[in-house]
This record gives sequence, C-alpha cells and structure tokens, in this order.
Amino acid sequence: KKRHHKLAILVCLHQLLLSLVRHYDELTQDLVEYNRIRGKLERLKPVFRYIQENFSAPLTLDMVSETAHMSRSYFCGFFRSVTGNTLTQYLARLRVDKARELLLQSTLNITEIGYEVGFENHSYFDKGFKRHHGVTPLEFRNARTTDSV
Repeated sequence: KKRHHKLAILVCLHQLLLSLVRHYDELTQDLVEYNRIRGKLERLKPVFRYIQENFSAPLTLDMVSETAHMSRSYFCGFFRSVTGNTLTQYLARLRVDKARELLLQSTLNITEIGYEVGFENHSYFDKGFKRHHGVTPLEFRNARTTDSV
C-alpha cells in the first residue's frame, strides 16, 4: 500500500515537472515581450511627461519627436506600436478626458473648456468629445446637472 502511494506521488511530480517544462517557453516569451514593451515605455516617458505638461498648447509632431530624440517618421511608428494610437489620436483622447473632468468640476462655459484643453475650435471640440463619449460636451453637462437634481 505504501509502495503504491509513493508511486502515485512520483507520477504526480513527473506530471508537474512535465507541465512546467511544456510551459517554460511560453513563460520566457511572455517575459521577453514584457521587457521589450517596458523598454519602449521607458523610452517614451519623457514624451508622456512633455505631452501631459503641454497638452493644452498646440503640439506638433516635430516638437514631440524631438523630445524623444527620434525622427518624425520613426517616432510615428514607434509611438503607435506602443500606444496603439497616432499622436493626434492620443492627444485628442487626452484633451477630451481633461475636458470631461472640467465639465464635471468647473463652471467654465463649453467654449472656454475646449480652448482650455487645447482644442483650437469649438466644432472640432464638439466632434472629438462626441466621438469618445457619444454626446456633445453640452449634452454631457446637461445630463450631469439633471442627474444631480
């Protein structure tokens, strides 16, 4: 009886070891991919900081790619591979998110909020906000005030 018990434990240990060996390659590939992405994010850290500090100002591809010490074309591909967005898409999303915060927390009018977060015209602000939230900034604010009543 003890011998069968020991044999069963050995079989379980062998199965566990076999499973670890099978998945070792997957685990190391995941670790390599994680380190690769982490390295890219580290390289873009100054860019994210620059964008965060200057998102409300007109930002050009030249300005941002210089921050990364990359050419314009290389930066475009690199940025998109890391974020999944172009710089323009990323900036629009950041600005819309900041506008949403201001719509919730301030009494500034809609046009002032658009300019405050870096949209250069009201129409583009409305379209960008609606693209991300499904409603215009005014509709968003009105829904908020009717919800809180």
